[in-house]
Parts: sequence; structure tokens; C-alpha cells
Amino acid sequence: MGLLSLISPPAPKGVSRPQDRADLAAHNREMGIAALTLADTVRELNDRGLQVVSITAQAIGLPTVRVSPCRLLDGMVQRDEAVFYRFGTDEHGVPFREGQFQLKGVRVVWQESGQ
Repeated sequence: MGLLSLISPPAPKGVSRPQDRADLAAHNREMGIAALTLADTVRELNDRGLQVVSITAQAIGLPTVRVSPCRLLDGMVQRDEAVFYRFGTDEHGVPFREGQFQLKGVRVVWQESGQ
């Protein structure tokens, strides 16, 4: 089962929290829109045959959906519809790479090990 996390992180230095009800309502409306966008994105990922692992949305930055690696993603990389953006080794020395693409304003990421 995946993890749903819609959080408003501590405000970075120089960024203030909403001060009045109108600002708070606008902020919360944006978070609600992010939740609806995520739901629509998850539906489309399901239609494409991708398994959703986790969902994260924060007040700053793109909402993110993590999916399980599969051959469908390999094809997206080959067609330049997705890219690998991070390469490294984990704490056990196993190499990994992380891929991503955007769908409906949502960042979709996955990690492959042993590459």
C-alpha cells in the first residue's frame, strides 16, 4: 500500500505562513487543487499500467508520485519522454539510477537498482 502525504512543511527562511483567513483559504485551496491533480494523475498512471508507490505534495515545489520501475518506463526513456536524472550507489554499494517525467504538472519518479 502506498503512502499519501499532503503536508505544509515549515516555512523556509524569508517565507511567511499565511497571516489572515483569506491567505489561509487561498493556501489551503492550492493544497486541495494539488490533491485533485494527484488523484487525476494516479488514475492516468493506472490506465498506463504503472504501479503507484507513494504520493507527496508540499506547499512549495511540484507534487510527486513515485512509481515502481517497469519496462513501460524503459520505453518512455528510449522515446525521450522520460529521463534518468540521478545516478549513485546506495549504502550497500549497489548502483542505482532515478528517472522522472512530468504528467499534468506532477513529477513522476522511479528508482532502479543494480544498473
